[in-house]
Amino acid sequence: MFFEHGSTENNNGGGSIDHAHLHCLPYNNSINQSVSTTLNKSPINLNILRNDEYNKNKSYIYLEEYNKSYLYDVENLPSQFLRKLISDNSSQSEYKWQNLSLDDINNKIFVETLNDLKSIFENNDNVVSYSSTWDNIHSNYTSEYDNFLEEYLKLIDKNSKIIELGCGAAYNSIELLKLGYKDIIATDFSEYIISKLNANNPNLKTMVFDMTKQFPLRDNEFNIVIVDLSIHYFDDVTTKTILKEIDRILVKGGYIIGRVDSTSNYQKNSKNIELERNYYFNGEYCKRYFDISDFDKYFNEFEKISLKENIMSRYENEKVVWEFVYRKREVMIDTGYLYSDDKSRLFINTSLGCTGGCAYCYLPKLGYSNNKVCSKTLTSDEILIEIEKSNFELTKDTLISFGCFSECWDNTNINHTKKLIEYFLKNGNQIQLSTKKEILADDIKELAKHIKYNGQLVILISNSTISNWKEIEKNTDSPDKRFNTFDNLKEFNIPIVLYIKPVLVNTTIIDLELYKKIINNYNIKDVVVGSIFKDTESEKFIKFSKDKKFFYSQTQDDITIIEALKGICNVYERSIEVMKKYKK
Repeated sequence: MFFEHGSTENNNGGGSIDHAHLHCLPYNNSINQSVSTTLNKSPINLNILRNDEYNKNKSYIYLEEYNKSYLYDVENLPSQFLRKLISDNSSQSEYKWQNLSLDDINNKIFVETLNDLKSIFENNDNVVSYSSTWDNIHSNYTSEYDNFLEEYLKLIDKNSKIIELGCGAAYNSIELLKLGYKDIIATDFSEYIISKLNANNPNLKTMVFDMTKQFPLRDNEFNIVIVDLSIHYFDDVTTKTILKEIDRILVKGGYIIGRVDSTSNYQKNSKNIELERNYYFNGEYCKRYFDISDFDKYFNEFEKISLKENIMSRYENEKVVWEFVYRKREVMIDTGYLYSDDKSRLFINTSLGCTGGCAYCYLPKLGYSNNKVCSKTLTSDEILIEIEKSNFELTKDTLISFGCFSECWDNTNINHTKKLIEYFLKNGNQIQLSTKKEILADDIKELAKHIKYNGQLVILISNSTISNWKEIEKNTDSPDKRFNTFDNLKEFNIPIVLYIKPVLVNTTIIDLELYKKIINNYNIKDVVVGSIFKDTESEKFIKFSKDKKFFYSQTQDDITIIEALKGICNVYERSIEVMKKYKK
């Protein structure tokens, strides 16, 4: 709802002699009937508004709602009339918005409305641009370059193509020019700021564009992206969009270098309204304050090179910021038998394809079989030779994952898989083993001798349906046999996870009560509830090769299952979260 009071010479409610302003708040109800009842009046003819004398000398209420318009002629309107009326209709006792907690109205709608208003102001020539706020702020800065990039110059080759996003006064770009870097572009959404830069720095390339929208830049164009105090002004969705665009324009192995405000710098202020977690509106603009978990959330597609809190003193007052360097991941291996999109995780398959025959299998889309006959099987020794030939940077910190491209525990693969697990346990790697087969104590007895810590080997027992497994997972072990693994391996103290993935809409949820019983009966601590992979593009995706992506997004069934299980076990959306929990 929007409502306005205007400037009149009437000192009573309904007019303000010194200013006019617009109120905006989330509100779903009709207000017309309440106005009519409270005033004890009926609407009058709208044509009277065309009379200039009426507009100058009368107080009135004009309403538009649900495509209808209403006009009420009023005299001596009580002060704060509409505010109080809306509050009463919203069951709110507080009609002074600055004292009203956003939790009591609706955070999400508030943020959406704020973004809509920003868009309206930016695209309407008849109103003052939102960027004027930043024009004024930057006009008053008297600060200088603070040597921020000095320790990161070793990452920036002289021939690097560099872009600074949300550059403001472009301290970093100008300094790099002085140091002999030539291929630099400074960008901002403020035409005023860029015009000032152009006037004072004729050798600096500049661009004007809004980074909340798709960047007008090519894929894989830049070696370095600098975001110095420029990406902490946005809501959750927009922040993710910006980082996705940065990932797109970076070359593989390229760096994103920047700073953002830290939660350590946040000063509680009565003017600040929290719109989202750590994201505030201060009456003039919005700002996000980052904590350590935000970097896992927003930079999860990048490889972390450096992250630390620091104190900066570029501006009038010192403040606490996070300094960070992340690298765009390179595809290290893509041979089918071996796959990794970064050096922190390696997928190993002794066979290409799977014998499970699951109806929802994604492997046929990758050109692999999912029936009883698979492509050539490699021995454990051949796999280790493959790794050596690939020049993969295998370290003790590399996570080894079995069972994502094949059934690693069937008769064809089990012995090769066991030998590889033994090798990597001895090497100190953490190992993820996913299967739809029963694992017996005898299968693990010798392997367990090489486990160095609890969680070095984590087993995920996969299941998407209990009631319909014969039709949907036809060549796999029955769920009962699979779930025996939880009892079979008790003596070894190996973490075993129930892997409810993929959740099949209108199918997996049928067995929710059965899953609860299984979790209680086997005292299962950890459960992964995962979405099915699709071809339809969404924000979240998994790369299965250099060229092939599969996308996933939560369904209502996923959410229902997660919420139902949260009270009885630890629930995760991705297996990598469980592996991180147990990593030493």
